[in-house]
Amino acid sequence: MIKHNFKLVTMTKKIQPIVKGRNGRILKKVDANLVFELAKIHCTLTEIAAVCKCSHDLIESRFHDEYARGREEGRCCLRRMQWQQALQGNTQMLIWLGKQMLGQRDKFPEEATQVNFNVLVQEVPK
Repeated sequence: MIKHNFKLVTMTKKIQPIVKGRNGRILKKVDANLVFELAKIHCTLTEIAAVCKCSHDLIESRFHDEYARGREEGRCCLRRMQWQQALQGNTQMLIWLGKQMLGQRDKFPEEATQVNFNVLVQEVPK
């Protein structure tokens, strides 16, 4: 009779589960926080895809929420800095914010005479 000595070999390394998409392909690992941070400084989808080494379609489809949230937070930071500059007395920023937020604009002499001419034409009886 032949005796066999079998030993149980255990693996010390944990096996990572393979994440697959709908079509069975292995999903590319892309850091959502990196997408958010790059969107925050207003990088385009193509630029973010280049940094993450994937297609811009992947960023657009899988990380749409992070991309949109990053863009919005970037706008808020920019607006906050503009307000701080205006409150410190930066007249250029005050003028720009007045034009953007309040609809104020420069009035040119040609526009002023054109408006006056239109008023006069409408007041003349026919």
